Amino acid sequence: MKLSIRRISFLLTCLFVCVSEPVAASKIQWGYVAGSHVRTSTETSNFRGAEIELDVDMQWNLFQSIDLIAQVRARKIIGDSLSREWQTQEINRSHINRLHYFGDEFYLDLRDFYFNITLNDLFLRVGKQQVVWGQADAFKILDQLNPQSFREFILDDYSESRISLWSLLAEYRLGNLDMQFFWTPDTSRHEIPYYPDWFGWTTPRLVPQAPNNVTLLGIRSVSAEGNAIAADWGVQLSTFIGGWDISLNYAEKEPAIGAYHWAVQPGGVVLEIDYQQQKIFGFSAATAIRDFVIRTEATTRKGPVLVYATNMSQGTHSADQRNTLWLAGVDYSGFQETFISVQILSDRLNNTKYKTIRPRLETYTSAYIERRIADLKFGIEALHNWTEDDGYAKLFFSSELSDHFEWQVTYAYFYGEVEGIFGQFSEKNLFKLSLMYRS
Repeated sequence: MKLSIRRISFLLTCLFVCVSEPVAASKIQWGYVAGSHVRTSTETSNFRGAEIELDVDMQWNLFQSIDLIAQVRARKIIGDSLSREWQTQEINRSHINRLHYFGDEFYLDLRDFYFNITLNDLFLRVGKQQVVWGQADAFKILDQLNPQSFREFILDDYSESRISLWSLLAEYRLGNLDMQFFWTPDTSRHEIPYYPDWFGWTTPRLVPQAPNNVTLLGIRSVSAEGNAIAADWGVQLSTFIGGWDISLNYAEKEPAIGAYHWAVQPGGVVLEIDYQQQKIFGFSAATAIRDFVIRTEATTRKGPVLVYATNMSQGTHSADQRNTLWLAGVDYSGFQETFISVQILSDRLNNTKYKTIRPRLETYTSAYIERRIADLKFGIEALHNWTEDDGYAKLFFSSELSDHFEWQVTYAYFYGEVEGIFGQFSEKNLFKLSLMYRS
């Protein structure tokens, strides 16, 4: 097997993590989570594949003010995979952030590898990491810095589906003002599964439609990967005023989903995906009033939206459109062992001159209810698009059988027309059983 420098570096890093404990055992904390996940389709009762995973976590106090945090994931796929990540990562992941495959069914993923450095009022985090902005739970309004894996669509927790980036995070506190700076040269983008993957996107809202009676010759990505000048960056200012936690945010970054254009070639067309930096402005605010937490968040940005060509036979392509998103949410924890969260989101396209595939104004509602009785935890998560009348609901039950062993059963149900974001999976409802052991 031919090993690249990148793979050799990764294996040496893993080996270093595994053999370092005797050097300074008192300063190293270890942990691991071993788990298995089995999925079946509730529509056809067919086995939809399984996975065996091992996550190894390490925290190493190198010096008084420097910690090294690392997490490595090993995943073995059994049966059908939810997505062909070994193929899509060639398009979606940068060369410094790819999964390390050994065959098509086993891979290693360096999930996190970063240094925490504290220098008085200055905090630095350098390495492969997740950076989260915003107050929203079910919606990614300001949480735009890290791309996301859609192998389970949006059923997975965001902490699991976010793709960590090689980046720099700097935080400085000046009085009551916290200042945060983010920078990354890592051009990894959303991991998007396509048909025939189980959660492969098919809706014309997200997938460009080719012109009639032409042959698709291929897909070509246009990007400034590796160009430090075009690297993503952002600034956040946050403070606490009158009981409100408030933040102002600005970022310039490549969109995680690019702009689609058809390039005519001899014998057919090539789908070009162009990634040009977009500017994102936003703010968030949250306050606690007794058993309630009130949250709001908004952002405005200009990015690609699929539109119809002037001649309908020429298919659909992308056009830059400015859209504004506004969210309001309320959490309530006044009932014993119960947590309730409700959010409403407005997503508006501003002054578009094109005939867009999506409606110009969309309204979403999300609800989350969790209840614990003794060692049993159960709940429901639901999201509904009032404009297109589609959505999904997820039921889950979990229990800790001991201090280390946990099981969880999840059922995901999608509904709506097949052209909708959620309705496209209306025949892809899933039952999932997870078993986990934590050290």
